Formats: sequence, structure tokens, C-alpha cells
Amino acid sequence: MIRGVDDRSERKERDSTGKPPFFFQPLIVGLFCLLLIFLFFVTALMDVRRTQNTLLDVFENKGMTIIETVETIAQNKLKGLMGITNRATVSFQDLESIEAGFRMQEAILNRLIELARELDRREEGGSFTRKELAILALEAGMQTIILYDAHGRVILESAPVPKEVAPRLKLLLGGSNEIAVDLHNEERGENSPYLVGVRRKDGQGMIVLIFGHKGLQYWASRVAIQEAVEGGGWRKGVHYFAVVDLRGRLIAGAGNLRQMTTWKKTRSNVEQILMRDGRSSRILETAPKLLEVDALFRVNGRKTGIARVGLEIEEVSRLRERNQAHIFFSTGLMMIGALFAVFLFYRIQNRYLRKTQQMRERLSQAERLSSLGRLAAGVAHEIRNPLNAISMAIQRIQREFGPPEPQSKQEFSQIISVVRDEIHRLNRIIEDFVGPARVSRSTFRPEGLVDLLESVVRLAREEAGSRDIRIECQWEDPDLMVYMDPARMHQAVFNLMKNALESIPGPGTVTVIARPHGSHHAAITIRDTGVGIPAEVINLIMDFEYTTKEKGLGLGLPIAKEIIQAHGGEIRVESEPGKGTTLEVILPRKEK
Repeated sequence: MIRGVDDRSERKERDSTGKPPFFFQPLIVGLFCLLLIFLFFVTALMDVRRTQNTLLDVFENKGMTIIETVETIAQNKLKGLMGITNRATVSFQDLESIEAGFRMQEAILNRLIELARELDRREEGGSFTRKELAILALEAGMQTIILYDAHGRVILESAPVPKEVAPRLKLLLGGSNEIAVDLHNEERGENSPYLVGVRRKDGQGMIVLIFGHKGLQYWASRVAIQEAVEGGGWRKGVHYFAVVDLRGRLIAGAGNLRQMTTWKKTRSNVEQILMRDGRSSRILETAPKLLEVDALFRVNGRKTGIARVGLEIEEVSRLRERNQAHIFFSTGLMMIGALFAVFLFYRIQNRYLRKTQQMRERLSQAERLSSLGRLAAGVAHEIRNPLNAISMAIQRIQREFGPPEPQSKQEFSQIISVVRDEIHRLNRIIEDFVGPARVSRSTFRPEGLVDLLESVVRLAREEAGSRDIRIECQWEDPDLMVYMDPARMHQAVFNLMKNALESIPGPGTVTVIARPHGSHHAAITIRDTGVGIPAEVINLIMDFEYTTKEKGLGLGLPIAKEIIQAHGGEIRVESEPGKGTTLEVILPRKEK
């Protein structure tokens, strides 16, 4: 049994489930609204991010201003010291600058004394190797570091002592002071080294630091930077300020340096700092949240190291969270409102289109049935006369041309009886064609279901035999009784049988089964080996405006369904393309 979609336009308006098509425009509008909301949401997030970046840029510029201020202070302090050290420029310094220069010299001496005492402590813990001492001297900007014992003999030296320094060393070692300093070299020349001696613990010798002008500049830079950090880099909102050289050694610092990221994590940023206008920044997820700004630190135009300042940005985070909450809330309300409006619009429009579609279908069906009714009325009028003539001819044939043999006469009478019954049934079908489901309850009576099915099978065998189709019957209960209108039920079952035969393109089998279905119903099963029904159109085969037949109106199954429903029964369809179809009719066994 095969079905397909009619090529008429009104039937194409239905989808594969037999329902009116959905109104898709509201869905498109809804998707468009969602797209707009999404774009608004993304734009809002970009605005929040842009606002945050603007605030971070403000804080980054603040950090750069602090770093530049410290650079300027450090440079001025260093100039003051160099003015005192270099006699050629002393006359151009005022008294305040000279005083500042002497304070710087004192700070440098204190740093050098701390370095010497640190060497003394480390030497007590274990002896230095010459290589270790040479590395330490190089890192400290020293030409050489010499350790003497109590008798003035050299214990260890990082490098050979210059000959011109030897006389000055004797004078230095010959004194009894705890600290001996020889910094004034204007009489000895610009390249003459500086000497600082510090008496070792318990007077057990001396540690002598020898350095040149570059070494003095190195220590002067460290002192100048430290004083500049403490004076100009400390203000409200700054958690720490540090200057490290490119090897990660701390030159100067102030504040809570433990919050600062380690150089190991940020050393890879040196190249980025050099490439990105000499600066970089990062957010530290600490408590409170900090913005860490790195920038090249220059003194007298020379790259001294990297300055790092940690600025509190907790207010930026709070502002960003407030903006985000406001945007999320506003966007959420807009999304809910838009979705609700689209949903209402969709429901209203879809309901309107469904009703319009249903009205169109009912109108089309009414017009078609009206046309069929008018056609049937005309056909009935024209067919009645030939039917009457055929009926009278059959009576005469039965009366005048019956065979004399008893066996042949009985078979002849049965055939004549079948023809007369079919003529009467055809006449009733024509009369009631306009109302196929109009069944009078007064005609219902208990009838044998198997007798009805055998009558249908007898009529169908002639066509089945001509097409090499075998009809098999299985009567599980030959005495099944069903409350029905025999003529109408005969018409419905014959339509189902005819449809099963037409679905088989070649040799095949139609199986008819009668069996009880529970205690109050009977079931008729008609199973064929035809081409089957596609799943997408299986719900359409009982509709009046659906057929794939090139000839005929396709009313067999719809009329059968109407008749079965009028009897209080139901019809079920199962099919698998390529394997066949099974129709099951469930009928009540007594009056409802």
C-alpha cells in the first residue's frame, strides 16, 4: 500500500505530518532580537573593558610619572655628589648642593663599610676562593678587594694591587683607626683609585676596597636612587617601589617588597619593556589588587635598571564590578522582555495562521465534497436506469437460461445471487455517496464477522487471481459476532482489501485475519506484501484530499475510516517501505 503527496496546491500546504505549516517569521524575528541583544551585550562588555583599560592607563601613567620623578631626583643627587668629587665643577655649586653632595659621600661610605663588614662575616663562616672574591668584586664595581691579617700580610685578593697604590696601602694599614678612607684624588690624577679600609672584627686584620671612578659612580647611583625612592617614590596608593638591575639584583627599594613579583617571573619582560616604549604593566591578584608598572630606569641618560612600582587599583575593580552588574541586569531584563514579546507575537500569529489554514482546508474539502455530491447526484441519476435494466436482465437469465443439471444449477444460482446483491449494494452506494459516513443506527444488528470477510474475499479473488496475488485467510474464531451495518461494513472492508491489492506491483500475498481483541472487541487484520508507505506520509493516507492514484478520487480509505468510526471502532496502520503494510480494524462486539 503506497501513498504520496497530491500535486494539487492546497495539499502542498501541508507538511509531512499532515499539520498546517508553522509560522516561521516570529522565530526569525526572535533570533534577530536575540542577535541584537547579544551584540548589545558584547558592546557593553567592550565598554566595560574599555573603561577598565582607560582607568588602568591612568594608573599606568601615574606610575610612569612617579618613576620619572624618582629618576629626576636621583639624577640631581648624583650631580651634586659628582660636583663635590670633581673639583673642576665645585665652584659652580651653591652651598646647599655642596651640603647635599657631602651627605651623599657619607651615605656611600656607609654602604662601603657595610659591604666590608659583610665580607668579614662571610669570611668567618668559611674561607673565600679567589674566584668567588673576584666575582663579588666585579659585581660591587671594585677593582680589587684585599683581605689582610693582623700582621699586614695578604690573606686573599681578588686581583693584583696596582703598583701606584702600594704606598697608599702602607699608610692605610699603618694607622690604628677602625675605618680608613682615601677618596680625594685631585692631586694624583683623575684615574687614581679610591681606597676604603675597614678593620676586621677584634682587630684581626683589615679589609681594603679599591675602586675607581666608575665604581664610585656605581655606588653613588645606588645611594642616589635609594634616597630618591624614599623621597619621591612614596605616596598614597603606592605599595612598593623598587629598582633592580638587569640581572635581577635589588638596587633600591621601599615599601612592602614581598608583594612584588619575583624577577624570575618578570625577567622575560625585559625585552618587551625595551620594545614597548620602555614600559610594561600587569595586574596582580593580591589583596588588595595591585597594578605593577615596569619601566626602564635611566640616570644621566644611562640605562641603570628596571623600576617597578606597585599601585593599588581596588577602586578600579569595584567600579568594573558595579558596571558589570548594571549591564548584566539591564541586558537580562531586555532579553526577558524581548523573548516574552516575541513569544506572544509568535503564539498569536501562529494561532491565526493555523485557523486560517484550517478554514482554507475545510473550505477546500467542502468545495470538493460539494462537487463530488453534485457529480454523484448526476451519476446516480444516469446509472440507476442501467442498473435497473441489468437487474431485470439478470432475473430473466435466472428464469429462462438456468442449466438443467442440479450441480451446475446451484452454482449458477449462487453467481446470479452475488450479481444481484452487488447491484443492490452499488445502488445504495450511489444513493449515499454524498454522505459516506451516514450510517443509520436502526440498521445495526449482530452479524458474523467471518461471513462478512468471506464475502469480501470472494469478490476480491477474481482480481487477485488475474494479478498472481494469493489471498490467505486465518479465522481464529469462526463464530465472532460484531454489531454492525453489514452493507456499510462490507463496503469499508472491501475498500481496505482493494487498496491492499493495488499496493502490490507484482506477485504477492494478502493475509486476512479475524480474531478476538480483548473481551469486548474483535480485530480484522489485512496484511499485504506491497511497497509500503513512507513514514512521512503515513498520517495523510486517511485524508479526503490525499491520493497518489492517477485514476480515481482516492476516497476508498477515507470512506472506510468514516464507516469504521461510525461503528465505534478504530483503524491502525503500520508500514515499512519495501516490506508491506498492515491495517488493523478494531470493532466492538456489541452495541455501545
